[in-house]
Amino acid sequence: MQIRGVWEQDLVLLTTPQFWLNRPQHYELELAEATLGDQILKTIKPLASIAANDHEA
Repeated sequence: MQIRGVWEQDLVLLTTPQFWLNRPQHYELELAEATLGDQILKTIKPLASIAANDHEA
């Protein structure tokens, strides 16, 4: 059943203690993903560009 655009099973999930206990781990995972994305942009992408330029030469 859908209630105002939210599925009933999602509402049940949001009210379980397990969801709230896992909340800090979800935040840490999101932070780790953002940090990894920043590292890729700063390190790997420029290295890939250099490698592509070396390959063309």
